[in-house]
Amino acid sequence: MMKLTKEQISTCKKMEENGGPKSYAGAMLYHQYKLQKEQIIIAKNTGEEKLKDQLVQKVQDIQMLGNEIEDKHQQLGKKKIELEALIEAIGMLND
Repeated sequence: MMKLTKEQISTCKKMEENGGPKSYAGAMLYHQYKLQKEQIIIAKNTGEEKLKDQLVQKVQDIQMLGNEIEDKHQQLGKKKIELEALIEAIGMLND
C-alpha cells in the first residue's frame, strides 16, 4: 500500500465532501485514502487497547503490592509482640 501525500489526502477529503470521486483515477486514489484512513483507525484503537491493558495491569500490580504491604505490616506487628515478650522474659530472669 502506498502512503498518500498531504496533497492527495486533501484532494480525497474534498472528494468526500462532494459526494465521492467522479473519475476512475479519483476512485483509485479515494480507495487508497479510505484504506489508509481505516488502517490509522485500527492502529489507534489497537494502541488504545494496549494502553488500557497496561493500565489494568498497573492497577493490579499496585493492588498486589498494597496487599503485600498489609501482610508485612501484620508480620511486623507479630514480631514486635514476640520481641516485647522476649524483653519481658529477660527482665524476669534478671529479677
